[in-house]
Amino acid sequence: MKSYKLTLVLLLTLVPGMSIAQESNCTENLKKSIEKQLPRVIFSYGQNLSSPNEGVVESSLLFILQLTAAFPEKNYAVLEEKIDSLAAQAQSENVRYKAFIVSIFVKNPAWLAEVKIIKVLDKNIFDQENLVYSELVNTMHNKIMKMESSTVAAQKRSHPIKF
Repeated sequence: MKSYKLTLVLLLTLVPGMSIAQESNCTENLKKSIEKQLPRVIFSYGQNLSSPNEGVVESSLLFILQLTAAFPEKNYAVLEEKIDSLAAQAQSENVRYKAFIVSIFVKNPAWLAEVKIIKVLDKNIFDQENLVYSELVNTMHNKIMKMESSTVAAQKRSHPIKF
């Protein structure tokens, strides 16, 4: 119980500033402050992903996206493993779906640069949750379709074999 309270306090103090910590509109001092606490924040999010409360898990997934967008160069292997586990085994279809999407972006943080809503998330993050996932899915679709056009199968379609 103490760890959940500590996690909640940590989230309430650090997360409001995380949306400000985006590259386009952050102060270096704020970003450095968050970065100093990064191992603790990552640990807390990892704990939250194991919560039986679906709302805690879903909000942590969104906050992990913000964290990844603010610090794309950091190692999130511990979180990736937990997110992948949620995507495969969570009780709720909703959590599995959201974890699957978040997993892709945590593994491809450069893709988050194209998701504009991540940069403007504020305290009303849940009011924008559907828009966030909609943008993530659209970005993922566009990236995957670009990759498909360079596959061998796509190249064969564009140059059909004549008999």
